[in-house]
Amino acid sequence: MKLLIEIPKRIYNDTKKYVKDNDVVLATAYYIANGIEQRWIPVSEEKPKDFDTVLCWYEYYRYGEYNRMYKTYGIGFYDSAYDMWGGDISGHKAKVIAWMPLPKPYRGKG
Repeated sequence: MKLLIEIPKRIYNDTKKYVKDNDVVLATAYYIANGIEQRWIPVSEEKPKDFDTVLCWYEYYRYGEYNRMYKTYGIGFYDSAYDMWGGDISGHKAKVIAWMPLPKPYRGKG
């Protein structure tokens, strides 16, 4: 059982070395390493606290030769005063579908 805990933690530590600026990859590695269930929270069920940075799954419309809806992820926040999302959520008719909290930022030793 100890091995099942140690391997994910090693993967997370190795990931931090090579993937410095990708919050999505680091968040996923953190969840796996700490045995935390990743659960997308539908916006229809609950919205995050105002201005908390979260991982968002959203859709947007793409014009041109594509002319269709696309779905992707980004780091964003919610502002209840205006009932709108900000951050990396962009695109025409962008709409957040679900979100999940990000792990706490890495703090080096010392």
